[in-house]
Amino acid sequence: WAVSSAVAHGGIPADAARAWAHIQGIFHAVGARNVGWVWSPADPAHDQLYAPPPSTIDVVLLSLISYPHTKWATPSAAIAATRVRYPNKPLIVEVSAAGAPQQKAQWLTQVGQAVHRNGGVFALIYHEGSPDITATDAVNQSWSLTSDPASLRAMRAVVGTLTPSKSTNPPARNLPHNQPIAEHKSILNVAP
Repeated sequence: WAVSSAVAHGGIPADAARAWAHIQGIFHAVGARNVGWVWSPADPAHDQLYAPPPSTIDVVLLSLISYPHTKWATPSAAIAATRVRYPNKPLIVEVSAAGAPQQKAQWLTQVGQAVHRNGGVFALIYHEGSPDITATDAVNQSWSLTSDPASLRAMRAVVGTLTPSKSTNPPARNLPHNQPIAEHKSILNVAP
């Protein structure tokens, strides 16, 4: 993503919103209506220079990637800040972590608690591998939920407490017959 970032290689922040509008225009021009638009900035709470108009965003993706030997984000604070910035948008929360087993397990438990405390979370996704596309198998394993028993237990406990809710379905303005995205076989279908 860094290559196409609005700040990489001398990019201009306003380019992100223009690119977003351009891509949506292509979809609209070919009649593609079965599309949910997910805005996934690096820092959703502070993306004002980059963001497209809120009316063009269906869902906001918050990525919490916790690298070893770094300060890890506090899940409840990150979700709450994103809710303030996008109060009427469903959230997808993507998480991944590599670190000491107890630290990782405790953080995953905090993620689960934060998801429960903050309304509007449509989905919780665990990224099962290193964010580095050149990572070795051993490095990828350190990011896995199966990297240690404590992390796996913590995530199983989180998943065991999740309950589906109709109130967290993303808005259906782009979908036929106002059906929630979950009822469609393909979120992205541009073929006639």
